Amino acid sequence: MRTYRHLLGILSLLLPLALVGPGCDALEELSDGAPTVSYPETTIDAEFYREGSSSAPSIDWNGAQGTISLGTDVEGLDVNSTTGRLTWTKLLPPGTHDVEVVVSNAGGQVVVPLTIENPLSGSFEGTYSGGSYFALDVEGDGTVAVRANSESDPTRGEGTWSVEGGSYVFEYVYPETAEEYYVVADLEQTTAAATLEGDWFFGTYTPGDSPGGTVSVSIE
Repeated sequence: MRTYRHLLGILSLLLPLALVGPGCDALEELSDGAPTVSYPETTIDAEFYREGSSSAPSIDWNGAQGTISLGTDVEGLDVNSTTGRLTWTKLLPPGTHDVEVVVSNAGGQVVVPLTIENPLSGSFEGTYSGGSYFALDVEGDGTVAVRANSESDPTRGEGTWSVEGGSYVFEYVYPETAEEYYVVADLEQTTAAATLEGDWFFGTYTPGDSPGGTVSVSIE
């Protein structure tokens, strides 16, 4: 009986040592590591006023599952808290957005800088001067094609666009007449439409000039 109790005592001392041996040390090392994250691309192209998403990153949690969040607040932009895939809605503003994705677990966190390119683009259609057909076919490279007066057989113009003081300025010429025009408009985005609304000017344009009439064109 004494020998049996003696063996039990030895086993009770050895068992805790076995539980904290090399196997548990390895698990602890895995759970203490910060995640490693790699996106397929660091610059992501979006299409203006279209919903979209990025590719999911490759994530090694190093043994401790964590969460993913955005460190930058951008209208219409979100990130999946598990996969790290970025998604955006029609409300993502045009322009270049430098964002940070924060991937964290019990072992630490990693901040991944990404850039989303969402240049103004698309065919905006509507009217000028309250009723005549007008369209701006906007390209992300800063060029614009104009269609005016008739949807089926329009007068065509071409030019460039820029952003000045928060407004969009379109400068274009009708090649047949060599007449130069400007449209200066502000952009409003809702879930129903993206609308450029402002005024058109004939000839040279300087802020404060009297417009020739109004312009309102939209993408739905």
